[in-house]
Amino acid sequence: MVSPIWKDYTVDLGTTDGQAFTIYDGADNTGTAIYSGKAYIKPGASHAYVKINDICSDYLYQEMKSAAVPIRKTFSVYAGSTKKAEVEFFLCRDYSMGDQLSLEYLANFPITGRIQDGMPIPITKYSKQSQGINIDYDDSTYYWDITATADVRNWLTGGPTGFKSVQISPIVSSVITPSLGFSLKIIPQCHRYQLYYQNMMGGIDCLVIEGKAVKKDGYKRTTISKAYDNSILPTPGTDQIVIRNAGKAVIANDITRTWELHTGWLTDAEAGRMGHLLSSPLVYLLDCLERIYYPVVITNPDMVYKTYRNDGMIDFGINVELAETLKR
Repeated sequence: MVSPIWKDYTVDLGTTDGQAFTIYDGADNTGTAIYSGKAYIKPGASHAYVKINDICSDYLYQEMKSAAVPIRKTFSVYAGSTKKAEVEFFLCRDYSMGDQLSLEYLANFPITGRIQDGMPIPITKYSKQSQGINIDYDDSTYYWDITATADVRNWLTGGPTGFKSVQISPIVSSVITPSLGFSLKIIPQCHRYQLYYQNMMGGIDCLVIEGKAVKKDGYKRTTISKAYDNSILPTPGTDQIVIRNAGKAVIANDITRTWELHTGWLTDAEAGRMGHLLSSPLVYLLDCLERIYYPVVITNPDMVYKTYRNDGMIDFGINVELAETLKR
């Protein structure tokens, strides 16, 4: 069976108290053992149980961070040499979309559906079938096929420039099916920043920062006290200044780099998808000018669900912090 990673999945290990068990990455115990432990019978119960979705969630998330492509996997649970369960999890944390049992193709759900010309297009494909993906640009003469049969996370980086739109569709039973895909409007490259992030369904999406963007560095200085010598005088007969010991000296600067970003104007439907970004645990900021990806952490403490009717024109401020401290 297929189960979203947020849904609790409990395995019955039998009547042995302190039953040792192992979780394998794969349909049987020939796969990699990812966790071993023991389960005890609770008072009043007759069987030992173990909940495995949290364990598998951490494993899938670490694989995604390490750039491995599978984000939907089959796991098996063994008590000794006896197989107790086989379950397929995928990295879906969108509680509003039920069990997601129909999610078989693409896991993209972009906020605005816009991307800048020449920038990487993220595509996340969920499929256990032999299905490809069709990428069709607006003049209908240029298209690509991605024919990988496994789950894939692709970055379409070599596409042509100068087009106005692109349709990404799964190929279902040899038929291109746009209704199960998504489209992007390609806009001129006039904005410096784009955010790439994992959405609630486990897919990777992109948001162009079309509003104001401010980059800041904050400094935390470490100082030491020294013997003070105030004879900072010109060297006789020259214009040189001799700087002797000050009372304090800076020995290190810890630099915290942040960006204050604004989405630009959004429709109600686009604003309703902002939770996919603001709740995301995996976010990268692309500086389109320098062509550098920065791993960042979103620091917004909350999200207000805005609508045009109640709030007027909709613009979200997004505060991000570089996911490492610079030191000088």
